[in-house]
Amino acid sequence: MRRVALWAAAAALAGGVPAVVAGAGPQATVQVVALEAARQQMVAAQLAELVDRFGDLLGDLSTNPAVGADVTKIASALRDRLVTVQGVRLAHARKLLDEALRAKSRAPGRLAEALEQIELAARELGSLLLQAGVSQACEVFATELRELIARQELLLPAAGGAEAGRQAAAAQRGLAERVAALLAEIRRMQDAPTDALAVVRLARARKTVELAAVVGEMRQAAAALAGGPQQAADSQARALRGLRRGLLKLRPDARLEELVRARNLLSQADEAQKAIRTSIALLDAGDLAARKAGLKLRQEAIIRPLRQLVGSPEIEPLIAAAVRAGETASAAIGSADASAAAAAQGQVEAALAAAVLKLAGQIARLRALDETHKRMLEAADRMKSLGEIRDRAEQIKNTAFDAAAEGKDLAGAAAAQEQLAGDIGAFAAALPPRGGFAPAMRRPLRKASQATDRSARALRTGKLQAAMPDFAKAEQALKEGMDVAKREMSMLEKLWLFRQASADIKLIRQDIEDVESEQADLRADTQAAANERRTVLDFTAPQAMLARATQQVQDIAAAIREAAPMKPPLDAALAAMGEAAAQLEKDLAGAALASQKQALAALRDGRNVAAALISRIDLIVLEIDASLELSSRAMDLLQRQIVLRETTEEAPEVDLRLQFRRLAGEQDILLAETEVLTGISVVPKAVTAFQHAAAEMKGAIAQLRAVARAPAVEHQKKAEDALRAGILALDEYILSLMDVLGGGAFVQEYITAMDGLTAILLLATEQRELRELTVRTPEAVLPMRADKQEEFRGRATVISQMPHVMTGTGRITGWEHIDAAAAAMAQAVATLKASAREETVAHQQRAEKELRIAFAMNVVELIMALQPPPPGDPEAAIPLTLRDAPTPISLDHWFEFSKADPLGKLPKGTKGEWNSLMDRERAALNENFARELPLEYRRLLKDYYEALAK
Repeated sequence: MRRVALWAAAAALAGGVPAVVAGAGPQATVQVVALEAARQQMVAAQLAELVDRFGDLLGDLSTNPAVGADVTKIASALRDRLVTVQGVRLAHARKLLDEALRAKSRAPGRLAEALEQIELAARELGSLLLQAGVSQACEVFATELRELIARQELLLPAAGGAEAGRQAAAAQRGLAERVAALLAEIRRMQDAPTDALAVVRLARARKTVELAAVVGEMRQAAAALAGGPQQAADSQARALRGLRRGLLKLRPDARLEELVRARNLLSQADEAQKAIRTSIALLDAGDLAARKAGLKLRQEAIIRPLRQLVGSPEIEPLIAAAVRAGETASAAIGSADASAAAAAQGQVEAALAAAVLKLAGQIARLRALDETHKRMLEAADRMKSLGEIRDRAEQIKNTAFDAAAEGKDLAGAAAAQEQLAGDIGAFAAALPPRGGFAPAMRRPLRKASQATDRSARALRTGKLQAAMPDFAKAEQALKEGMDVAKREMSMLEKLWLFRQASADIKLIRQDIEDVESEQADLRADTQAAANERRTVLDFTAPQAMLARATQQVQDIAAAIREAAPMKPPLDAALAAMGEAAAQLEKDLAGAALASQKQALAALRDGRNVAAALISRIDLIVLEIDASLELSSRAMDLLQRQIVLRETTEEAPEVDLRLQFRRLAGEQDILLAETEVLTGISVVPKAVTAFQHAAAEMKGAIAQLRAVARAPAVEHQKKAEDALRAGILALDEYILSLMDVLGGGAFVQEYITAMDGLTAILLLATEQRELRELTVRTPEAVLPMRADKQEEFRGRATVISQMPHVMTGTGRITGWEHIDAAAAAMAQAVATLKASAREETVAHQQRAEKELRIAFAMNVVELIMALQPPPPGDPEAAIPLTLRDAPTPISLDHWFEFSKADPLGKLPKGTKGEWNSLMDRERAALNENFARELPLEYRRLLKDYYEALAK
């Protein structure tokens, strides 16, 4: 990228077409050149040291009789190339940079010549690295692709005269030849590496660039730039698309950057499309005919950048639809047909809006992994701080007891207690105000701070007995805060593990896709050789290499518990590849072709299994996220309800009517929020609990307005208990989702049940996306959404007729809710056709909620099947294969501070203290630590723990 910056600076000074670097003034250009001169000096020093080391190596080789002359010749040639780079390229470039800095005009010609020397040096060093091995070749190719993309972006057409066009054309031709040389050098690589998977990745990246005809597109762009810059844009866009696809093969982590760039570009295109559609709508027929040429160019300029986008399979059809509709709109504008142009432009906007929404969801999911990890670390820090605070509190109490027993002064303990009270208060104040479970810690921590402060005042007077009740209150309040922190940590850790599994399986899926593509190419070569009656012996080594790559993929997948369903297809692919290699070694083309076909089918199955796993994990994790958010809101409500009840209890008798009127208003706010929770919750037990809480809050409001303290407090306490019951119901549901997702019972009944769950949740998720699109879509084009809504209605009807996911008979659990969703969708279809936005959104919301209710009901049934049968009930109607499956790992229950838990108490003997090894086995430790490692190293850790367990 530094070379690109210097090239742009030189072009800006020369006044050529590439001067598209906005805001690159003279001072900025001087800084770029000066910085590059300093960097080149450092590189020259490092290269000189490397040349000296090669000289020492050659001396050792010449005196070693065991080293052949060929090796010495290769090493000598390598040193000569390094000397050329050092003494010719870099020395000359450094001299030109110094001259450019001293010259008043900053000598753009010298800069351009310096840049050429730096480019040649970089390419020469890159060529040497390509021969160092496949890993280095992957790094070099990825770096070069990034440079090529940046250079190509700078060459996109801009306003300029004929001379600028000629300069841009020359630069474009040079870029095309650079790509051609790079691809040729990678093809010439002669290496037999142990990392077969890296060979596959490199080969697919090269072939991706070749199949996109990047070199040909660049050459066409160069020819077009000389005549008219605008004519080259399409070829340049296609070249950029091919380069970006190749880069993503080597750098999957660059997908987030690409998706963000695509979203921003599509959003800008959408805004520009709306603007031009509005402009045309204001023109009469005569004005449109007079201005059609300029408007046509504007329409083409909106669509042209879309051709360079590299998106996911979900958005590429939408982008293609936008491009086709844009071409139709351009043709209609050229014919001065306003109505046809408006219709096509509406289709462009619809496709762009849908693509932007899908990209936003994908970006959010990619960012969610890092965000969840960050939240998990923050939760761990809170737990650590709370543990330290609790230890300090215990230590201060023991110190006070010891001092009192020895008849010593309690002033030291009082001072420490005052400091602790301040630290607890500061910790509570620093908690996030919204989101997650941290806000639920604020009330108990404030209570702990107040109790600690009161005990400190008692210690100041030397009255230990007077401080004892506050010691106990502080201890209980800290325990409440720690319980919330424990639950948050447990939930986030599990959530992060699932998200990491999804990210890992996505990488595995791409590797399988690459191996499958290489296998398809190899089979095509084998078929061609068989058709021409040539030997197929030469294909033995490539086939064996693909088998090793597949084994590497298998090893990576084995370290991920959630990827267990991928093992059978990968095993089948390995077996078929082994047979194909053996048959190729015997020159049996026909038998080898049959085995290769079997390998391709197995790889395709493995890729499909990976895709299903990714979809399942991502969808259920989104549901877990939504339920966690709902639970955190309920916990915040509970804490505020407790504070309100305590305020009602402690309100002084003075102006009691005025105070209760204010408290009734606060209670009314909590009631409204509780009713919102009731409306959006899909867990039946939670809905019932929140409804009960709302009823009790209404009773409390009536009693507060009647200035009846005791009845109001009683209603408020019952509201608290109901809110706790709702939180516990949500807690059970979240744990059920986690147990379902990580059940590990990969028997047929489990797979069938998960397929049913995924179908329901996928439809609910797509229905939500359609609702969001409905909100964004202009009313004039709302009818275009009716077809998609009708498709969803049909899918809902099919799902409601599915057999029971556990027994395989009757109808699926919650079919009545799915039918209700289908009915709401049918109403949405009618309101969409009538362009009635508000009514449509209401119907779509109801459909989504009904589907999520059905999903929740099926989750509960599956969890019941995964649990072992009750004692003494051997005839329980649970499939035997599921009954024998391992019991899912559940998280420790968290709600220990509830004084009136309506769902029961914790088993006796549990402790409130958090232990990092509580309820964990070696397998769990292996899983947790493995997620922190790159995929390639997880198998080593797995083998270590298995050996340790023996």
